[in-house]
Amino acid sequence: MNLRIKKYVAVALVIACIILGIARIQKGSPLIFETAVDRPQVAGEAEAEMEELSAPAEHFEDVRSYPDTKFDVAAYVAALQNARQMQNKTAAVGGFTDDQWRLEGPSNIGGRINAVAVDPNNPQVILAGCAAGGIFKTVDGGGHWFPVFDDHLSLAIGDITYEPGSSSVVYAGTGDVNSGGYGYVGDGLYKSTDGGSSWTNIGLGNTRIISRVIVDPVNHNKLYVAAMGLRMERNNDRGVYVSTNGGTTWAQTLFVSDQTGIIDLVQDPVYKLVLYASSWDRIRSDQENTSWGPNAKIWKTTDGGMSWNALSNGLPSWPQCRINLAVHPTNPQIVYAAYVDTTYYLTGIYKSVNAGATWMPIDVSTLAPDALGSFGWYFGNIFINPYSPNDLYLAGIQLYRTQNDGTNWTMVDPEWWTYLVHADKHDMAFLGPQSFIVATDGGLFKTVDNGIAWTRLDDIPNTQSYRVAVNPHLPGTYTTGLQDNGTTSGNFSGLDQWPRIWGGDGFQPIYDADPDHLVVENQNGNLLFSDDGGNIFQPYNTGIDVNDHRNWDMPIIKSHHSEDIYYTGTYRVYKNYGGLAFHSWSPVSVDLTDGLVSDARFHNITTIAESAIDPQL
Repeated sequence: MNLRIKKYVAVALVIACIILGIARIQKGSPLIFETAVDRPQVAGEAEAEMEELSAPAEHFEDVRSYPDTKFDVAAYVAALQNARQMQNKTAAVGGFTDDQWRLEGPSNIGGRINAVAVDPNNPQVILAGCAAGGIFKTVDGGGHWFPVFDDHLSLAIGDITYEPGSSSVVYAGTGDVNSGGYGYVGDGLYKSTDGGSSWTNIGLGNTRIISRVIVDPVNHNKLYVAAMGLRMERNNDRGVYVSTNGGTTWAQTLFVSDQTGIIDLVQDPVYKLVLYASSWDRIRSDQENTSWGPNAKIWKTTDGGMSWNALSNGLPSWPQCRINLAVHPTNPQIVYAAYVDTTYYLTGIYKSVNAGATWMPIDVSTLAPDALGSFGWYFGNIFINPYSPNDLYLAGIQLYRTQNDGTNWTMVDPEWWTYLVHADKHDMAFLGPQSFIVATDGGLFKTVDNGIAWTRLDDIPNTQSYRVAVNPHLPGTYTTGLQDNGTTSGNFSGLDQWPRIWGGDGFQPIYDADPDHLVVENQNGNLLFSDDGGNIFQPYNTGIDVNDHRNWDMPIIKSHHSEDIYYTGTYRVYKNYGGLAFHSWSPVSVDLTDGLVSDARFHNITTIAESAIDPQL
C-alpha cells in the first residue's frame, strides 16, 4: 500500500491530533455511565462534565491561546502554511522523501472518522473522512486504503458527498463537524472530478466548519452547504449557503444568529425544492462554552433554499442543544428529528407525517436512557435505511435500531467495551437491506446481517498519538500513548496486531533496564507501572498530592543517571528516589507557576528535562 506519510506537516499536527472521547479507565473494564434516569442533573453539572470530557482536545487550544480569550485561527493557518513550505524546501535540498518513510502501525486501533461515502455505482469504492487525518480511499471494499487529501492544509473533514449517480464527482466539506474544543477548523469546500483522487477548493473558506453538503439530483450545479462557522467566536459566516453554478459563487440564504450554526441539512426525496435544516447555538473559547440555547430550531424551505421558516407545532420550544434530522426515502411526508437537551442527554425523537406541519414524539421508553450518555452534543445522528425504510437508527455510544417507530428499540452492535465495534458513532452508509458501514471514534465497521456479525473495515493510519517510546529491549518496537485508545505497542511486522496494554487516554510510556518494567500514564497524571511485562499494572502515584492541579498530559521522565530516580510535575516538581518497587514521590520545588489564578488547565508544569551530563541540573 502506497501510504504517503507526512513529514514536517505531520510533526506540526501530531500534537493537534487529540480528539475528544470517553475515558476508558482500565484495560478490558467497561465505563459505567450514570443516566438521566439514575439521577437528575443539577445546575452546572452537565457543563462541568462536558468540560472534563472536552479536556483532551481543549488542551491543545488552551495552551496556545491563554491568556487571550480566543484561539488565533490566522496564526494557526499561517503555521500550517509555514510547515508545508518547510516540507517542500527540505525535499528540494535532498531531505527525506515520501518513499523513505515506513508505516509502523497500528492498523488495528483506528482513529475518529466523521464521514463515510460509498460510490453510487460501485460499493467497493469508499471514501472515509477523518476528524483530523484527511480523506482515505479504498477500491476493494476496505481491504486496502490510501490517502487522497494529504496535500491540503486542513485535514479535518466534516462531510463527503457524491454527486447523485456519479462515480467521478465528489464534494468534501472541511472542519470538524462535531465542534468540540479544539482547533480542527477547515478552509472550505472541496470538489473532485476524478473520484476523490485529487481535490480543488471551491470556496466558503470563512465558514471553517462544514457539516453537510447536498448536490441537487435534478440540477447538479445546484449545491447546498450547511456551515457551523468558526466556533471560537461570534461571527456571521454561519448558516446555509446555496450555489447555482457549481460553486463558482455562493449565497447565504439562512442565517440564524452570530452564535448559531447549521448542524444538519436534509432534502426531500421527491420535492427537491424542499429542504430541512437544524440550527445549534455553539461557541467555544477560553472564556465561554455555549452549547445550547434558544436558537435550536428546525427550518424548512419550499423554494430551494431561497427562504426559510422555523417549524414548531409539537417540537420543543425551550432551549435545546444539537438537533439531527432524517427524511423518509420514499414518503416525503415523514420527517424525524432527534433533540438533545441542555444536559446533553436525549430530549426525544419527534416525527412528522405531514412534512413538518405538526410533530409528535415517538416512543423511546425501551431505548437505553443513556443512549447518548451526556455526549449528545458530540453525536446523536439518526438514519433511515433507504433499502428498508422501516429501519430507523440512532447513533450514540452504541448503535440503536427500531423497526416500529419506537415501540421496541434494540442495540445493534456489541457492548463498546468489547472493542468488537468501537464506541461513539458518527456516520452510516447503507449498502443493502441488511448491510451497512458505521463510522466511529475508532474506525469503520461493516455488517452484512443487521449487526449479528461485524468486520473491521479499515487499516487507516489515523490513530492519534500523544507520545512515543522506543523499547530498548526489543529494537524497532515502539510503544505509544493514544487518544482514547490507551497505550499500545508494536511495529510494521504486525501492523494489525498492536495490543491494548492499558486504557484511557494514553500518554508517556517509559522503559528502564529491566525488560519487565514499564511505566504508563493516562489522563490528569494518573501514573501506573508494571513489573511483569505489562500484564498487571499498579498505581504509581504514592506521595503526589491528589489536590495538586496538574496538566492533562502531565510530564514524567526517568533520570539519565539512575534507574531509581523519576521526575514528574503538577504545579511543582516531584522526585521519586525508589524506582518502581519502593516508590514514594516527594515535592522538590515550591509552586513554579503563578498560582491558580483562573483555571487549573493554565497553571501547571508542562515539560521537565534533566541534563544528560550533570545529574544535578
